[in-house]
Amino acid sequence: MSTALEDFHRRFLPETIREAAQIPFYRKRWAHVDLATATSEEGLQELPVITRAEVADAQDLFLDRGRPSLLIHTSGTDARPLVRFRSVSELEAMRALSDRLEATNDRAAFSRERVVFTTQNLSKHASAVPIVSDIAPVINISTDNNWQLEVAVNLLDQFRMPGAEGLDFELHGRPKHLALLAHALLEKGASEGRGRVGLLTFVGGRVSTNLTNFLQYAFPHARFVQTYSLAEVVSGGYLCHLCHLYHLDAPVIGEVVGLGNARRLSSGAGRLVLTELHPFSQLQPLIRYDTGDLAVVGEGVCGRFSFQLIGRASQVPIGDLGEGRQVLMSLHALWDVLDTLPSVERGRTDNASAGSGVGWQLGSPCAEVRVVETQRGPSLRLNVGILHSPHLFPTQAEATRRSILDGLAQTDRFFTAATRAGLKTQVKLCRPGELESLSRGK
Repeated sequence: MSTALEDFHRRFLPETIREAAQIPFYRKRWAHVDLATATSEEGLQELPVITRAEVADAQDLFLDRGRPSLLIHTSGTDARPLVRFRSVSELEAMRALSDRLEATNDRAAFSRERVVFTTQNLSKHASAVPIVSDIAPVINISTDNNWQLEVAVNLLDQFRMPGAEGLDFELHGRPKHLALLAHALLEKGASEGRGRVGLLTFVGGRVSTNLTNFLQYAFPHARFVQTYSLAEVVSGGYLCHLCHLYHLDAPVIGEVVGLGNARRLSSGAGRLVLTELHPFSQLQPLIRYDTGDLAVVGEGVCGRFSFQLIGRASQVPIGDLGEGRQVLMSLHALWDVLDTLPSVERGRTDNASAGSGVGWQLGSPCAEVRVVETQRGPSLRLNVGILHSPHLFPTQAEATRRSILDGLAQTDRFFTAATRAGLKTQVKLCRPGELESLSRGK
């Protein structure tokens, strides 16, 4: 028996393919594909995977159906500009579906009336921005500088809105922004504003254990939701509290494909590929779009497509140890290991434009991973920033180095498998300020 989500995809995917086939960008790429076989989720893998670079450079990825009403511009983590357009009918389709989404997925527990404060901007973050509905008015705030941060704190602590008396608050935004806001609320002693926060929704970044503990202290009554989103994709997903894997919202279909081909995987690690469905994406639909993220096919208990994120493809170490290209280490596993070690340097949470700002090291660990090719095959060079000189405190440095390797061996199946296959790893401890923090870690 099919699920409601499978029925939803089966209903909208054929129309999605028919509409996209009218766009020159896809007409060229699909010239040798029998589109009649590509209108099912199984047949979708007959179509080629498209990359961010192809989309960014495309001059013919547009269906002329009237003037766009929204322009989205993003540079992502690769600093490559990408412009997307949305039409009125697309936005209306998403708005009509939004309440239904909240009622049918893991976020249903949070669908009661509330006031949403978001640091996300529609023209930059698109699908990561909450949709205004009858149960959730949306208010934009900013933490970009000290003045705007003070305005946001005062608004939260002295909030008055007709019909919203007694409603809980949802804080919605990047982990970094919410950390800044939490610190500012604590500094002011804004207990009323903090006490009304019942939900924190994180977008555009992974929440470390260190930051989670801080935010739980700042907002003791709040529940947390970790989302997955890309500015250029019409909708995203969320981390399920039951299976602890990511699920996607209805307007997108997800696949994990091979590292070096476009075939769908039923297990293992590969590239995360998304397809936007019509009518939620019409002017510039993304069909089998390579997100730039690596993921593992999930084996959850929820009976639907699920995945576990590994990290950005441009940052995750990949090498051939004799049986083809494989992931050598999960950046998310590395993050979790480093986050447990007090001696590891972490990124600051303040923005450059915010003056002295917070200065608390609540960001991601400062580290980098490099694959070094040798005559005997690839090896790993792991550089980690620490808060003291390894030469002045050699015993502590060696303990930190050992804890990192032991932690990876215990928690990262990719690192464990690669080590068993002969991978050698060298850990270098670096002085404070020498390394940048791990970026984006979705």
